[in-house]
Amino acid sequence: MQKRTAAWCWVGSFLVEAFGTEAVVEAEWGKLVAEIAQRRDGLRGVLVVTAGGTPSATQRAELTAALQGASVPAAILNDSVLVRIALTAINYFVRGQARQFSPDQLDAALLYLKAPESSWPQIRDAITRLQAEVGPQA
Repeated sequence: MQKRTAAWCWVGSFLVEAFGTEAVVEAEWGKLVAEIAQRRDGLRGVLVVTAGGTPSATQRAELTAALQGASVPAAILNDSVLVRIALTAINYFVRGQARQFSPDQLDAALLYLKAPESSWPQIRDAITRLQAEVGPQA
């Protein structure tokens, strides 16, 4: 079975995403952006765990359109310089509310997102499940 390039789920009003090492394929990105657009008004934060996969410039523009100016904090777990560069571009669209954390700083990322501590076990479980869908390296 081929691994997905992106997997996601919702934990309450928080979106948890996992990206593999490859660029996110358009079919998966389109579904994700459609969900974000549909749930934008209730979206309180986004947690992304990535093994290096990032949205393309076109995909970032689609995300901007889906958010329609909504300012949503995002925490990205990864140590990659390439991810940091993509994050700089994403910050332009999310008004500087995206921050990078190393993978061992999950608690700090959740505090940044102001995720209720009661949701942390569900978010941790979601990360494990989503990483399995995109590959063990995320």
